[in-house]
Amino acid sequence: MGQRFSGRVRAADVVARLGGDEFAVLLHDADLPAARRAAVALHHQLDEPFSIESATLQVGGSIGVAACPEHADDVEGLLRCADAGMYASKARGGGVTVFDAGAPQPDDFARIANGTSSHRLPGYLAGSFRMRFQPRLDLRSKRFTGMEALVRWHHPQRGLLTSEDFFPPAEQTALLPRLTEVILREALARSRACSELGHRLAVAVSVPGTSLHEPAFADRVAALLAEFRLPPSSLVIQIAERGTPLVERGCREVLHALRATGVRLGLDDFGSGSSPLTRLHELPVDEIKLDPPLVTDLDTDRRAAIIVTSATALAHGLGMSVVADGIETAAVLDAVLASGCDYGQGRRIARPLTFVELESWLDGTASRAVAGRDRL
Repeated sequence: MGQRFSGRVRAADVVARLGGDEFAVLLHDADLPAARRAAVALHHQLDEPFSIESATLQVGGSIGVAACPEHADDVEGLLRCADAGMYASKARGGGVTVFDAGAPQPDDFARIANGTSSHRLPGYLAGSFRMRFQPRLDLRSKRFTGMEALVRWHHPQRGLLTSEDFFPPAEQTALLPRLTEVILREALARSRACSELGHRLAVAVSVPGTSLHEPAFADRVAALLAEFRLPPSSLVIQIAERGTPLVERGCREVLHALRATGVRLGLDDFGSGSSPLTRLHELPVDEIKLDPPLVTDLDTDRRAAIIVTSATALAHGLGMSVVADGIETAAVLDAVLASGCDYGQGRRIARPLTFVELESWLDGTASRAVAGRDRL
Protein backbone atom coordinates (compact mmCIF):
# COMPACT_ATOMS: atom_id res chain seq x y z
CA MET A 1 0.00 0.00 0.00
CA GLY A 2 2.85 2.35 0.82
CA GLN A 3 4.33 1.78 -2.64
CA ARG A 4 1.00 2.40 -4.33
CA PHE A 5 0.38 5.60 -2.40
CA SER A 6 3.88 6.91 -3.09
CA GLY A 7 3.32 6.38 -6.79
CA ARG A 8 0.22 8.59 -6.80
CA VAL A 9 1.67 11.78 -5.24
CA ARG A 10 4.15 14.39 -6.43
CA ALA A 11 7.85 14.28 -5.66
CA ALA A 12 7.53 17.09 -3.11
CA ASP A 13 4.72 15.35 -1.21
CA VAL A 14 5.27 13.02 1.72
CA VAL A 15 3.72 9.59 2.33
CA ALA A 16 4.26 8.23 5.85
CA ARG A 17 3.05 5.20 7.75
CA LEU A 18 1.92 6.33 11.19
CA GLY A 19 1.68 2.79 12.53
CA GLY A 20 -0.53 -0.24 12.18
CA ASP A 21 -2.77 0.27 9.18
CA GLU A 22 -2.71 4.10 9.27
CA PHE A 23 -0.99 6.30 6.71
CA ALA A 24 -0.61 10.07 6.43
CA VAL A 25 -0.01 12.07 3.25
CA LEU A 26 1.29 15.64 3.35
CA LEU A 27 0.54 17.63 0.17
CA HIS A 28 2.56 20.80 -0.38
CA ASP A 29 0.87 23.85 -1.96
CA ALA A 30 -2.48 22.10 -2.48
CA ASP A 31 -5.83 23.76 -1.84
CA LEU A 32 -8.78 21.87 -0.36
CA PRO A 33 -10.35 20.74 -3.69
CA ALA A 34 -6.95 19.45 -4.86
CA ALA A 35 -6.45 17.64 -1.56
CA ARG A 36 -9.82 15.97 -1.87
CA ARG A 37 -9.08 14.88 -5.46
CA ALA A 38 -5.78 13.43 -4.28
CA ALA A 39 -7.55 11.57 -1.46
CA VAL A 40 -10.07 10.08 -3.89
CA ALA A 41 -7.22 8.96 -6.16
CA LEU A 42 -5.47 7.33 -3.21
CA HIS A 43 -8.71 5.61 -2.22
CA HIS A 44 -9.02 4.20 -5.74
CA GLN A 45 -5.62 2.57 -5.26
CA LEU A 46 -7.29 0.23 -2.79
CA ASP A 47 -9.77 -0.99 -5.41
CA GLU A 48 -7.12 -3.05 -7.19
CA PRO A 49 -6.65 -6.45 -5.50
CA PHE A 50 -3.35 -7.36 -3.86
CA SER A 51 -1.68 -10.63 -4.89
CA ILE A 52 0.38 -12.16 -2.07
CA GLU A 53 1.83 -15.56 -2.93
CA SER A 54 -1.20 -17.62 -3.94
CA ALA A 55 -3.78 -15.35 -2.27
CA THR A 56 -5.68 -12.41 -3.74
CA LEU A 57 -6.68 -9.83 -1.15
CA GLN A 58 -9.18 -6.97 -1.39
CA VAL A 59 -8.98 -4.22 1.22
CA GLY A 60 -10.87 -1.01 1.92
CA GLY A 61 -10.04 2.26 3.58
CA SER A 62 -11.34 5.41 5.21
CA ILE A 63 -9.66 8.75 4.49
CA GLY A 64 -10.01 12.12 6.21
CA VAL A 65 -8.89 15.40 4.63
CA ALA A 66 -7.78 18.57 6.44
CA ALA A 67 -6.21 21.75 5.04
CA CYS A 68 -4.10 24.63 6.31
CA PRO A 69 -5.19 27.26 7.21
CA GLU A 70 -8.90 26.35 6.82
CA HIS A 71 -8.89 23.75 9.58
CA ALA A 72 -5.63 24.18 11.52
CA ASP A 73 -2.32 26.00 11.24
CA ASP A 74 0.08 23.50 12.78
CA VAL A 75 1.01 19.87 12.24
CA GLU A 76 -0.67 18.57 15.38
CA GLY A 77 -3.93 20.34 14.56
CA LEU A 78 -3.95 19.12 10.95
CA LEU A 79 -3.35 15.54 12.03
CA ARG A 80 -6.14 15.78 14.60
CA CYS A 81 -8.59 17.20 12.04
CA ALA A 82 -7.64 14.67 9.36
CA ASP A 83 -8.05 11.91 11.95
CA ALA A 84 -11.54 13.16 12.82
CA GLY A 85 -12.45 13.16 9.12
CA MET A 86 -11.12 9.62 8.81
CA TYR A 87 -13.33 8.41 11.67
CA ALA A 88 -16.31 10.12 10.04
CA SER A 89 -15.55 8.17 6.85
CA LYS A 90 -15.19 4.97 8.84
CA ALA A 91 -18.61 5.51 10.43
CA ARG A 92 -20.10 5.71 6.93
CA GLY A 93 -18.46 2.48 5.84
CA GLY A 94 -15.40 3.95 4.11
CA GLY A 95 -14.56 6.60 1.53
CA VAL A 96 -13.27 10.17 1.76
CA THR A 97 -14.53 12.88 4.15
CA VAL A 98 -13.34 16.47 4.45
CA PHE A 99 -13.08 17.60 8.07
CA ASP A 100 -16.16 19.53 9.23
CA ALA A 101 -15.32 21.94 12.02
CA GLY A 102 -19.02 22.21 12.96
CA ALA A 103 -19.48 18.46 13.44
CA PRO A 104 -19.04 16.88 16.88
CA GLN A 105 -15.44 15.97 17.59
CA PRO A 106 -13.69 13.74 20.13
CA ASP A 107 -12.43 16.94 21.78
CA ASP A 108 -16.05 17.93 22.51
CA PHE A 109 -16.52 14.80 24.61
CA ALA A 110 -13.06 15.07 26.15
CA ARG A 111 -13.92 18.59 27.35
CA ILE A 112 -17.17 17.30 28.85
CA ALA A 113 -15.33 14.52 30.68
CA ASN A 114 -12.53 16.78 31.90
CA GLY A 115 -14.74 19.72 32.82
CA THR A 116 -17.43 17.87 34.78
CA SER A 117 -16.89 16.19 38.12
CA SER A 118 -17.48 12.45 38.24
CA HIS A 119 -20.60 12.60 40.43
CA ARG A 120 -22.18 15.33 38.25
CA LEU A 121 -21.36 13.70 34.92
CA PRO A 122 -24.46 11.45 34.62
CA GLY A 123 -26.75 14.41 35.31
CA TYR A 124 -24.91 16.58 32.81
CA LEU A 125 -25.15 13.93 30.10
CA ALA A 126 -28.82 13.27 30.81
CA GLY A 127 -29.49 17.00 30.48
CA SER A 128 -27.55 17.35 27.21
CA PHE A 129 -29.18 14.47 25.38
CA ARG A 130 -32.78 14.22 24.24
CA MET A 131 -34.70 11.03 23.64
CA ARG A 132 -37.53 10.38 21.21
CA PHE A 133 -39.60 7.20 21.09
CA GLN A 134 -40.89 5.70 17.85
CA PRO A 135 -43.67 3.11 18.28
CA ARG A 136 -43.17 -0.28 16.66
CA LEU A 137 -46.10 -2.17 15.17
CA ASP A 138 -46.51 -5.95 15.25
CA LEU A 139 -47.55 -6.48 11.62
CA ARG A 140 -49.36 -9.73 12.40
CA SER A 141 -51.46 -8.76 15.42
CA LYS A 142 -51.74 -5.10 14.31
CA ARG A 143 -50.90 -4.04 17.86
CA PHE A 144 -48.13 -1.82 19.14
CA THR A 145 -45.83 -3.99 21.21
CA GLY A 146 -42.62 -1.98 21.28
CA MET A 147 -40.81 1.27 20.65
CA GLU A 148 -37.35 2.37 19.64
CA ALA A 149 -35.47 4.92 21.73
CA LEU A 150 -33.85 7.47 19.40
CA VAL A 151 -31.13 9.58 21.00
CA ARG A 152 -30.38 13.18 20.03
CA TRP A 153 -27.58 15.39 21.30
CA HIS A 154 -28.15 19.10 21.64
CA HIS A 155 -24.91 20.35 20.09
CA PRO A 156 -24.23 24.01 21.01
CA GLN A 157 -23.60 25.01 17.37
CA ARG A 158 -25.47 22.48 15.23
CA GLY A 159 -28.61 21.82 17.26
CA LEU A 160 -30.02 18.31 17.65
CA LEU A 161 -27.75 15.62 16.19
CA THR A 162 -28.52 11.93 15.71
CA SER A 163 -26.51 9.11 17.23
CA GLU A 164 -24.94 8.49 13.81
CA ASP A 165 -23.36 11.93 14.13
CA PHE A 166 -22.10 11.80 17.70
CA PHE A 167 -21.36 8.12 18.40
CA PRO A 168 -18.24 7.95 16.13
CA PRO A 169 -16.37 10.80 17.90
CA ALA A 170 -17.60 9.60 21.30
CA GLU A 171 -16.17 6.16 20.55
CA GLN A 172 -12.69 7.70 20.55
CA THR A 173 -12.99 8.86 24.16
CA ALA A 174 -13.32 7.30 27.59
CA LEU A 175 -16.75 8.93 27.92
CA LEU A 176 -18.60 6.41 25.76
CA PRO A 177 -19.36 3.78 28.47
CA ARG A 178 -20.85 6.50 30.72
CA LEU A 179 -22.87 7.88 27.82
CA THR A 180 -24.19 4.43 26.88
CA GLU A 181 -25.25 3.81 30.48
CA VAL A 182 -27.09 7.16 30.63
CA ILE A 183 -28.96 6.29 27.41
CA LEU A 184 -29.91 2.80 28.64
CA ARG A 185 -31.00 4.19 32.01
CA GLU A 186 -33.27 6.79 30.41
CA ALA A 187 -34.81 4.25 28.01
CA LEU A 188 -35.51 1.75 30.81
CA ALA A 189 -36.94 4.45 33.05
CA ARG A 190 -39.43 5.35 30.31
CA SER A 191 -40.23 1.70 29.68
CA ARG A 192 -40.97 1.31 33.39
CA ALA A 193 -43.21 4.37 33.31
CA CYS A 194 -45.15 2.91 30.36
CA SER A 195 -45.56 -0.35 32.25
CA GLU A 196 -46.97 1.48 35.28
CA LEU A 197 -49.49 3.14 32.94
CA GLY A 198 -50.62 -0.28 31.75
CA HIS A 199 -48.73 -0.35 28.44
CA ARG A 200 -46.22 -3.18 28.04
CA LEU A 201 -43.81 -1.96 25.40
CA ALA A 202 -40.37 -3.45 24.87
CA VAL A 203 -37.85 -0.69 24.25
CA ALA A 204 -35.14 -1.08 21.61
CA VAL A 205 -31.90 0.82 22.20
CA SER A 206 -29.03 1.11 19.74
CA VAL A 207 -25.59 0.90 21.30
CA PRO A 208 -22.23 1.32 19.54
CA GLY A 209 -20.48 -1.88 18.56
CA THR A 210 -17.51 -0.91 20.73
CA SER A 211 -19.68 -1.74 23.75
CA LEU A 212 -18.96 -5.37 22.88
CA HIS A 213 -15.32 -4.79 23.81
CA GLU A 214 -16.42 -4.28 27.45
CA PRO A 215 -16.44 -7.68 29.20
CA ALA A 216 -18.70 -6.32 31.97
CA PHE A 217 -21.29 -4.82 29.59
CA ALA A 218 -23.80 -7.66 30.10
CA ASP A 219 -23.50 -7.33 33.88
CA ARG A 220 -24.19 -3.59 33.64
CA VAL A 221 -27.30 -4.23 31.53
CA ALA A 222 -28.57 -6.87 34.00
CA ALA A 223 -28.02 -4.49 36.92
CA LEU A 224 -30.03 -1.75 35.21
CA LEU A 225 -32.93 -4.12 34.50
CA ALA A 226 -32.95 -5.15 38.17
CA GLU A 227 -32.84 -1.52 39.28
CA PHE A 228 -35.95 -0.66 37.26
CA ARG A 229 -37.66 -3.96 38.11
CA LEU A 230 -38.15 -4.85 34.47
CA PRO A 231 -38.09 -8.32 32.90
CA PRO A 232 -35.25 -8.87 30.40
CA SER A 233 -37.81 -9.25 27.61
CA SER A 234 -38.60 -5.55 27.95
CA LEU A 235 -35.24 -4.59 26.39
CA VAL A 236 -33.85 -5.05 22.89
CA ILE A 237 -30.16 -4.22 22.47
CA GLN A 238 -29.53 -3.18 18.85
CA ILE A 239 -25.93 -3.30 17.70
CA ALA A 240 -24.62 -1.78 14.49
CA GLU A 241 -22.21 -4.14 12.78
CA ARG A 242 -20.63 -1.25 10.89
CA GLY A 243 -17.06 -0.75 12.04
CA THR A 244 -17.13 -3.62 14.55
CA PRO A 245 -16.31 -7.24 13.59
CA LEU A 246 -19.10 -8.90 15.56
CA VAL A 247 -17.88 -12.39 14.72
CA GLU A 248 -14.61 -11.82 16.60
CA ARG A 249 -14.29 -14.09 19.60
CA GLY A 250 -14.38 -11.32 22.22
CA CYS A 251 -17.47 -9.68 20.70
CA ARG A 252 -19.29 -12.99 20.42
CA GLU A 253 -18.57 -13.77 24.07
CA VAL A 254 -20.20 -10.48 25.13
CA LEU A 255 -23.15 -11.17 22.81
CA HIS A 256 -23.65 -14.59 24.39
CA ALA A 257 -23.40 -13.04 27.87
CA LEU A 258 -26.08 -10.50 26.93
CA ARG A 259 -28.24 -13.27 25.52
CA ALA A 260 -27.86 -15.18 28.78
CA THR A 261 -29.41 -12.27 30.70
CA GLY A 262 -32.62 -12.77 28.70
CA VAL A 263 -32.58 -9.51 26.73
CA ARG A 264 -33.28 -9.66 23.00
CA LEU A 265 -30.44 -8.83 20.62
CA GLY A 266 -30.87 -7.09 17.30
CA LEU A 267 -28.58 -6.37 14.36
CA ASP A 268 -29.07 -2.75 13.31
CA ASP A 269 -29.04 -1.36 9.74
CA PHE A 270 -29.04 -4.82 8.18
CA GLY A 271 -28.32 -4.56 4.46
CA SER A 272 -26.21 -1.41 4.76
CA GLY A 273 -23.34 -3.16 3.00
CA SER A 274 -21.41 -4.31 6.06
CA SER A 275 -23.69 -6.93 7.60
CA PRO A 276 -22.01 -10.36 7.83
CA LEU A 277 -24.42 -12.32 5.65
CA THR A 278 -22.24 -15.38 5.32
CA ARG A 279 -21.66 -15.54 9.08
CA LEU A 280 -25.07 -14.45 10.30
CA HIS A 281 -25.70 -17.92 11.66
CA GLU A 282 -22.78 -17.46 14.09
CA LEU A 283 -24.34 -14.46 15.81
CA PRO A 284 -26.73 -15.04 18.75
CA VAL A 285 -29.20 -12.36 17.60
CA ASP A 286 -32.99 -12.50 17.82
CA GLU A 287 -33.88 -9.96 15.17
CA ILE A 288 -32.52 -7.91 12.29
CA LYS A 289 -33.62 -4.36 11.57
CA LEU A 290 -33.54 -3.55 7.87
CA ASP A 291 -31.60 -0.50 6.74
CA PRO A 292 -34.20 2.27 6.04
CA PRO A 293 -33.00 2.95 2.43
CA LEU A 294 -33.98 -0.64 1.58
CA VAL A 295 -37.49 -0.08 2.93
CA THR A 296 -38.36 3.44 1.74
CA ASP A 297 -38.38 2.43 -1.97
CA LEU A 298 -39.84 -1.01 -1.45
CA ASP A 299 -42.97 -0.24 -3.46
CA THR A 300 -41.10 1.02 -6.54
CA ASP A 301 -37.71 -0.71 -6.52
CA ARG A 302 -38.01 -4.34 -7.59
CA ARG A 303 -34.45 -5.16 -6.51
CA ALA A 304 -35.05 -3.74 -3.03
CA ALA A 305 -38.19 -5.87 -2.78
CA ILE A 306 -36.24 -8.99 -3.73
CA ILE A 307 -33.53 -8.21 -1.16
CA VAL A 308 -36.04 -7.57 1.62
CA THR A 309 -38.07 -10.70 0.84
CA SER A 310 -34.90 -12.82 0.67
CA ALA A 311 -33.46 -11.33 3.87
CA THR A 312 -36.76 -11.97 5.64
CA ALA A 313 -36.83 -15.61 4.52
CA LEU A 314 -33.19 -16.03 5.61
CA ALA A 315 -33.86 -14.50 9.03
CA HIS A 316 -36.97 -16.60 9.58
CA GLY A 317 -35.01 -19.71 8.61
CA LEU A 318 -32.49 -18.86 11.34
CA GLY A 319 -35.23 -18.24 13.91
CA MET A 320 -34.93 -14.45 13.82
CA SER A 321 -37.62 -11.82 13.39
CA VAL A 322 -37.40 -8.86 11.00
CA VAL A 323 -38.08 -5.18 11.67
CA ALA A 324 -38.77 -2.91 8.68
CA ASP A 325 -37.63 0.63 9.49
CA GLY A 326 -38.50 3.52 7.19
CA ILE A 327 -42.19 2.95 6.40
CA GLU A 328 -43.17 6.41 5.17
CA THR A 329 -46.19 5.77 2.91
CA ALA A 330 -49.23 3.50 2.69
CA ALA A 331 -47.80 1.87 -0.44
CA VAL A 332 -44.56 0.98 1.35
CA LEU A 333 -46.58 -0.40 4.27
CA ASP A 334 -48.45 -2.68 1.85
CA ALA A 335 -45.12 -3.83 0.35
CA VAL A 336 -43.69 -4.51 3.82
CA LEU A 337 -46.75 -6.57 4.74
CA ALA A 338 -46.34 -8.57 1.51
CA SER A 339 -42.65 -9.21 2.22
CA GLY A 340 -43.39 -11.11 5.43
CA CYS A 341 -41.64 -8.74 7.87
CA ASP A 342 -42.67 -9.13 11.51
CA TYR A 343 -42.53 -5.56 12.80
CA GLY A 344 -42.65 -2.12 11.24
CA GLN A 345 -41.86 1.44 12.18
CA GLY A 346 -41.80 4.74 10.34
CA ARG A 347 -43.74 7.97 10.02
CA ARG A 348 -46.64 6.27 8.25
CA ILE A 349 -47.17 4.30 11.46
CA ALA A 350 -46.03 6.89 14.02
CA ARG A 351 -43.42 9.63 14.09
CA PRO A 352 -40.77 9.82 16.84
CA LEU A 353 -42.39 11.27 19.98
CA THR A 354 -41.25 12.92 23.17
CA PHE A 355 -42.26 10.92 26.23
CA VAL A 356 -45.05 13.38 27.04
CA GLU A 357 -46.37 12.98 23.49
CA LEU A 358 -45.95 9.20 23.76
CA GLU A 359 -48.11 9.05 26.90
CA SER A 360 -50.91 10.90 25.13
CA TRP A 361 -50.48 8.84 21.98
CA LEU A 362 -50.63 5.59 23.93
CA ASP A 363 -53.85 6.59 25.62
CA GLY A 364 -55.45 7.48 22.29
CA THR A 365 -54.01 4.94 19.86
CA ALA A 366 -51.79 2.14 21.09
CA SER A 367 -54.35 0.71 23.49
CA ARG A 368 -56.57 -0.15 20.56
CA ALA A 369 -55.92 -2.77 17.91
CA VAL A 370 -55.16 -1.38 14.48
CA ALA A 371 -57.83 -2.73 12.16
CA GLY A 372 -56.15 -2.03 8.85
CA ARG A 373 -54.08 0.32 6.77
CA ASP A 374 -56.65 3.12 6.91
CA ARG A 375 -56.27 3.20 10.70
CA LEU A 376 -52.55 4.01 10.50
